[in-house]
Amino acid sequence: MTLWRYFILISFSLLLSQSGWAANIYVDNQLTSDLAGPTNYYDPTKGRGDTCSSTGVTTKGYSTIQEAITAMSSGDKIYIRGGTYQEGHINIPTSKNASGPWTEGNYNYLGSYPGEWAIIDGQGTISNDNRGTVLGQIGYAFPYNGITYWMLERLEITGGGGPSTEYAYGFAGSWGPFWIRYCYIHDNYVRDGGTGGTFANGGLSGYCWQDSIVEYCSFARNGCLDSSNNNVSEINIASDYLYADIVGSGFDPTSNGGRHNMRNTYRYNYFELSRGSHGIKYKAGQYFSGKSAATVQETYNTYGDKIHHNIFLDALSGGIKTSQDFIQIYNNIFDGCVSAIKIGETSDYDVYKGVTYNNTIIDGTQRALFRLHKEYFEDQIDAYYGYDYNNILDNGADYDGNAELGINAIDWETDEDDYSTYVGDRNYFYRPAGTSTQKANVFSAPDNVYFTTAEYMAEYSGTTLWNNDYDAENLLYAGTSGASKYIPRDRGAHIISGATTIANGGYNAAHPYLSGVTIPSYVGAVNPSDSDWVAGVLALDVTYFTSATAGSDPSWIEGSEPTPPSTPSFTGVMTGSIR
Repeated sequence: MTLWRYFILISFSLLLSQSGWAANIYVDNQLTSDLAGPTNYYDPTKGRGDTCSSTGVTTKGYSTIQEAITAMSSGDKIYIRGGTYQEGHINIPTSKNASGPWTEGNYNYLGSYPGEWAIIDGQGTISNDNRGTVLGQIGYAFPYNGITYWMLERLEITGGGGPSTEYAYGFAGSWGPFWIRYCYIHDNYVRDGGTGGTFANGGLSGYCWQDSIVEYCSFARNGCLDSSNNNVSEINIASDYLYADIVGSGFDPTSNGGRHNMRNTYRYNYFELSRGSHGIKYKAGQYFSGKSAATVQETYNTYGDKIHHNIFLDALSGGIKTSQDFIQIYNNIFDGCVSAIKIGETSDYDVYKGVTYNNTIIDGTQRALFRLHKEYFEDQIDAYYGYDYNNILDNGADYDGNAELGINAIDWETDEDDYSTYVGDRNYFYRPAGTSTQKANVFSAPDNVYFTTAEYMAEYSGTTLWNNDYDAENLLYAGTSGASKYIPRDRGAHIISGATTIANGGYNAAHPYLSGVTIPSYVGAVNPSDSDWVAGVLALDVTYFTSATAGSDPSWIEGSEPTPPSTPSFTGVMTGSIR
């Protein structure tokens, strides 16, 4: 480092300390003693692990992550030097909560030092007392208090759970907001193969997340291995458990201390699920509408989460399992999942106005897109409200292996419900897997009434569905492996019917209830004119994460969508020949 740069950094750090901005704290597992007093972590003439002399710049250094968290103040940033940190459970106490918003000094930051990679490894030895959690709260579920405004960036989190624990989590925390990005979260799972699936185990877990973002992350082997247990997942978030109250009297955003599972975003993540149950799961129902004739509400229709531009591979149960009102699921790719999207898929939780659009579902072995309607409470409304637009359902089969039930909306226990309010339009069933007499069966309603595409369109006037066999002269995808397996060929030249192609066959109209949202004019998960995100998500790995710039978005995300909320500034990080 040149001398002039050294003086600039010192001056800038002094300016930060004088202005009251957040401090930078460093974790270096090569340190033999903490540097928290007059001897500071920063000295351009020293290497990692050396004792530094005082420079007049307050830069604290600790050998463990736990020491740094204990010593930090709200709004500080903790940078972890490269290496593996095996500290058992690392506790984030509520006393460190930041107040937000995502601006300098108002949130807590924990991430790898720029250009380096930190691995937080619980070694599979974390006890039930710490709920098998590598990083986060000890007691994360209700009625415990939550942690707020934490950003985790460019980290590897692994080794959650223990040899006999019922719990296994990588990061666990209630409430949020959390902003988790450029992380590799893997192998946090119950190791006894017992009943650990009943506790919402997962790579990321918590209770009533709100306004949180999980983006540009890679997930694998979290929750419980080789399991289709409905309670385990890569991301596993519990709801407020107030569904009975809400059905009776309507949703009140101030109830439960204002803590509900709401307004979260999961985007541009990669889920490798060959040994896992679900990619994203919601435990218990999260109602924002009353659902009874007297209390049904539209006021909170923007409270549903957004799940988009993710890739889910080989889920043993489902890619997404949700029971949240007003959920938005769009532009996702599902390949080889037993089921892709399950909405309301339990016996207890009906979903009001959940929307899917522009998803691509390939090789589903049971129900590709499964909706469940059940009147769990006597006074619930009879009508089923749900919307499915522009989805590709490719080579799918029903659970009995016979019928192509790409969209499977069923009534759990009665034949009296009204499905006339359901909308399924512009969905494309490509190379269906059933026999010639069964493959057109695309929808089931009360009494297991199955419709062919023609019968469905007659029943639901104004809708369009398509059904096509594989045609070597009219290929849908650009190739058979990598990103080309999912990207439309020739910018959407595949013909659906007549002059209708993948590029122009979409709904191309306003969202059914969200202001300012337009359902696209193309069909499937991938915009034929903007497909770089597919290769980008498939390439998410440690090498990519290490080189990612803190606070930045990749160049390959679709369009110019800003990261919500606005990207924070990352100033005052020391770079160059520092310890």
